[in-house]
Amino acid sequence: MFYPYFRDLDIKELPNWQAYVRLRMERKVIPPFNIETILDGAACDNEVAERIRERSRRRHAKPVKQVEDEIAKMLEFINNIDWEE
Repeated sequence: MFYPYFRDLDIKELPNWQAYVRLRMERKVIPPFNIETILDGAACDNEVAERIRERSRRRHAKPVKQVEDEIAKMLEFINNIDWEE
């Protein structure tokens, strides 16, 4: 998606608060570029941050047991493949 402007390693080693962006403006694709986000100077509200994390967990997270069962099922499937065929 970002090749040849950025390599996989560039993305993997991207520091915190930075991102690569690819835009389309007026039906033209702009070459990807990097940006750095900044704090707006407002004090961080830990209570709000924790509510956001909890909401995200409720929406996207799965119980550990469910994830472990899914992994075990996949490993069983992989281990039963006859790789010699």
